[in-house]
Amino acid sequence: MTITASICGESITRLVLRDAGHSVMQMRSRERAVLFATLLLSVLLVSNVAITAIHSSAPKTRYVNAIIMFKPGVDVDVAGIDIIHEYRNLNGIAARIPVFLYNMLEHAWFVSSIQLDHEMSILQDTLDWGVDDVDAEQVWGGAEDAVDVVQGNVDGSGVKVAILDTGIDYTHPDLDDVYAGGYDFVDDDSDPKDGNGHGTHCAGIVAAEDNGEGVIGVAPHASIYAVRVLNNWGSGSTSDIIAGIDWAIDNGMDVISMSLGGGDYDQAFDDAIDRAYDAGIVVVAASGNDGKGTISYPAAYDNAIAVGAIDSDHNLADFSNYGPEQEVVAPGVDIYSTMPTYTVTLNYWFMGGYSQNYDRMSGTSMATPMVAGVVALILSANPDLTPPEVRDILHTTSVDLGSAGWDQYFGYGEVNAKAAVDEAGGGTPPDTTPPAKVTGLTTETLSHTEIKLTWDANTEEDLDHYNVYRDG
Repeated sequence: MTITASICGESITRLVLRDAGHSVMQMRSRERAVLFATLLLSVLLVSNVAITAIHSSAPKTRYVNAIIMFKPGVDVDVAGIDIIHEYRNLNGIAARIPVFLYNMLEHAWFVSSIQLDHEMSILQDTLDWGVDDVDAEQVWGGAEDAVDVVQGNVDGSGVKVAILDTGIDYTHPDLDDVYAGGYDFVDDDSDPKDGNGHGTHCAGIVAAEDNGEGVIGVAPHASIYAVRVLNNWGSGSTSDIIAGIDWAIDNGMDVISMSLGGGDYDQAFDDAIDRAYDAGIVVVAASGNDGKGTISYPAAYDNAIAVGAIDSDHNLADFSNYGPEQEVVAPGVDIYSTMPTYTVTLNYWFMGGYSQNYDRMSGTSMATPMVAGVVALILSANPDLTPPEVRDILHTTSVDLGSAGWDQYFGYGEVNAKAAVDEAGGGTPPDTTPPAKVTGLTTETLSHTEIKLTWDANTEEDLDHYNVYRDG
């Protein structure tokens, strides 16, 4: 038996199985196009309030590195595939293949197993560029590029963050210890398990654990709550989202993070956010991914903090909305965070082909939990702050971008965790010990331009340097 996978150019033209005991199977490009159009139409028909994570309407072919093991007795001819390894003692290969071929091979009768080629390294957390850019690690790690929480530093402890989204993979090794509960308003039960992937990605940005593996979030010791208000396709009803806000109020949340948007002004939705704000909850929401000068609801409501996205060059992301309600911005391009450890909607090629466990995503959806995490650090430093006070701290400590002062593109600028926590009163207290007196001071004139000073050595253990001033 011979299995031949033929590749032409950048995309698969057919997958042909040649065997005397099995019929020939082919999937032509036109058939795949019809399949994709049908699936895409089914997604659009269920949309009501859609999540704002950016997805292309005509996704480009994505490739992944995969390890493919074949069943005993299968003779493999892999002409045209980008082979990384052909194993001699195992009946299998490692190869770079299109995501849609990966999904087909998961169900192929001749494949015993297929898995992504995961990266392994020394055991330490990965510091995403966005978490680094807002200086979160300087708060809990005490230094630039730190990847470990220093005991006693502000780290999000004691703060409850409700993530209103598609749910959370609460079994993920980077989330299981910070996950504290939640509710599923889509299925009306107490199991808010993520079937999409978007909510898990947002959760990791907020509070992925300091556990020596994977990634680390903005506030790695905050408590996260999964409030599932969007279904597995990433859409949901306004009524479910309002119910989620209602739940957050009843359960004493400190922060609400909403990476979702759509629809027009809704009085009940606006009222729900007002109630949360009055109850002491800081509400953070995504500005939207349409690349236009209109902020999406719910971010446009008065008592929600509207968050835009920037790239690593501190430019407004080309997809980020902007407008008069824009309050702050945060990193939102190629953000590396947690993904469910099991198969979900976003793993399929027609939904982007994202990896399990960890992957990069872009959108104001990613910028929003960055800000929610910074808010968690602020409240961890000073739990007595009110939502208006937290908002004011964000305004005054953000790094100004674009035109001087507030502008409709960057708002007050990029949030900065270190400056915000210091302003909240939770930074390293300044050294108020007065300098020791200099004793035994003698002078010796060496020339008309030189003088020699001598004094007794100081015995302070933390002495760093001496300052010598000339008076007159």
